Amino acid sequence: MGQLRVAINDLEYRAMKKICVCCAAFALLIGLSGCGSSPDSLMKKKISLLSEFTDALESNAPPSKLADIKKRTDENDQKLAKLSEEDEKKLYEKHNDEMQKAMSRMKAALMNKGIEVEFDSPGLPNK
Repeated sequence: MGQLRVAINDLEYRAMKKICVCCAAFALLIGLSGCGSSPDSLMKKKISLLSEFTDALESNAPPSKLADIKKRTDENDQKLAKLSEEDEKKLYEKHNDEMQKAMSRMKAALMNKGIEVEFDSPGLPNK
């Protein structure tokens, strides 16, 4: 009976060790992938924020919601501004179609509201 108990404890120990090793490996992979935002994800977020802004305009959202979306867009744009000009250009070229659709939709929503705006770069309007 004593040997059986030792064998069971040994099996439990090995199983627990495997679980701990797997958890540590998973945590390492997550840590190595980084918490920072990739340029591609920043651009996708920008397009998503443009769509969110347009949705808010079309649904007559309160100005506070529009201001919140604008603030988040500005924060995202600051991160994008840290990219080199070459990387930023490649990024805009890669996402050009999506960006143009989002911008056109937003421009139409603004015009429906009777708001004239200027765009100095892709993103939310200056005014």
